[in-house]
Amino acid sequence: MSIPREPSPLLILSVRACTLDMVPFTLSIVPAMSIPSNFPFMLCMRLPASEIVLLAVVIIVPAFNHQKPCKPHTQETRDFLCEQYNEMGTFAAQHNTTVIFEPLNRKEAFYLRQVGDAASLCRDINNPGVRCMGDFWHMTWEENSDMGAFLSAGEYLQHVHVASRKRRSMPGEDGEADNYVEGFRALKMMGYDKYVSFECGCQGDRNVVLPAAVELLRKQWEEA
Repeated sequence: MSIPREPSPLLILSVRACTLDMVPFTLSIVPAMSIPSNFPFMLCMRLPASEIVLLAVVIIVPAFNHQKPCKPHTQETRDFLCEQYNEMGTFAAQHNTTVIFEPLNRKEAFYLRQVGDAASLCRDINNPGVRCMGDFWHMTWEENSDMGAFLSAGEYLQHVHVASRKRRSMPGEDGEADNYVEGFRALKMMGYDKYVSFECGCQGDRNVVLPAAVELLRKQWEEA
């Protein structure tokens, strides 16, 4: 992992990982000026490099579709996952951060597709350095209820991703389908006080679409 020596006005944190095949995960923090114009929005923070390191989290997907080699989905695999995450979580907690399970939809992952399942892993691991998250895009395809998904995560919910609900673009670019009120209502009920970040592409002019997306989310948050 390389960190710029001088503070950068805008940094992007990108994490991708696979643990079931025991391939090490990678963490990259890249100056925004090196990102191509068509790069999808990820987790962005306007912070000096020295501060973003303290706030960085590691989001891990346990297994993707077509991943080889990969352990089969068994109780032994689950026990192995818990053991490995407990070790990583202890290290993360010692450094004031967390490792986070991210459930994906079935087109991307065969294992861990619902927020409640991720929370059950967190519960069984029982380590303050291990948490889970919900992504509105993946929840569109895998959850019966945004509210139910977030409530099932309970105290283990550490982060939320948001995107439009048909094309995974900026919120609002898929029209009436982009309704997050039920999920936001659950977050309010839970007293959620952490980040909700964009993880999406953009179909239109970012100078127009991005402010409109922020305004839509603010409006729906107030409505929730």
